[in-house]
Amino acid sequence: MAGESLDFRIRLACLVSSLPYRKSFFRRGGFKTFGTDLQYWPARIESWFGSHLLSEGQAAYRRLMSSATFQDALPYLALAFPGEQEYPSNLAQIFDPPGALWILSTDSTKEKSFASNLPYIGIVGTRRPDPISIVAVERFLDSVSAAVVSGLALGVDAAAHARALERNHPTLAVLGAGVLHPGPSRNSHLWRASPSVTLVSEFLPDTPPKNYHFPRRNRIIAGLSDALF
Repeated sequence: MAGESLDFRIRLACLVSSLPYRKSFFRRGGFKTFGTDLQYWPARIESWFGSHLLSEGQAAYRRLMSSATFQDALPYLALAFPGEQEYPSNLAQIFDPPGALWILSTDSTKEKSFASNLPYIGIVGTRRPDPISIVAVERFLDSVSAAVVSGLALGVDAAAHARALERNHPTLAVLGAGVLHPGPSRNSHLWRASPSVTLVSEFLPDTPPKNYHFPRRNRIIAGLSDALF
């Protein structure tokens, strides 16, 4: 993180997360072309996307800052932008790395969520696994020393997160919604436990889940992972 204030970083993240997804933008380098000085990002975003999207970002900022739920979460929230030390190097290498990551965790070391010396293993699978599949996930994770990346879904995802927590290993839940909308509710013990999963999203924190968000979510799971199962 450079010398930007938290307020500036939240404003910028609201702007970035309000932008439409455009493959043409990423074909030309995406956020990598903006450089590491975040102060110049708003002007570059206006050049690429138009001034009307600056207004959308400002509206998102005002909405969040007036939300009691967001204010309650703020002490546990971290932000990461491409080019920063906190931004995961693996993710930066994909075709379309997100311009901002919202990271929510009750862990006091949330700023170091991506700084683990452990390899990152992505585990995803069916929401209705056979019992033997759950056993296989647990035995596999018992045999490795790794941080677990998954999507917080029922079934295989939940089993992977739970086993990582049992072994006191980091585990990241990448969401198809904002970090204030984790789900499903049947997995609430995973983000309310101590220790808990770290919630990660590129979407505005108050964004509800949408079906078309999940392919975008999946690329982040893959991009974060050194290996994917």
